Amino acid sequence: MSALNDMRQSIAWSQNLWDSIKLNGVWGVPRSGLLFRKTPAGFNLVDVARPTSESFQVYQKQDYECIVKHFALASLEVTDSGHLLG
Repeated sequence: MSALNDMRQSIAWSQNLWDSIKLNGVWGVPRSGLLFRKTPAGFNLVDVARPTSESFQVYQKQDYECIVKHFALASLEVTDSGHLLG
């Protein structure tokens, strides 16, 4: 039951965040320096902190993929239309 609870909490958190931001508003993720703009379908990556090391760049890509998966559970699309992460 714990995994199901975790999933429900993740979905609720993602939906609440999306609901709290105006269309075209921005959401920043301090841990990885990713900046997203709210779209009608979810979020689009619009800027990234310039990596200071190769390992931080790897971390940014991993964090982005994690964010994509969590928001997908809430039926929200996360994109990188500008290919900012390569």
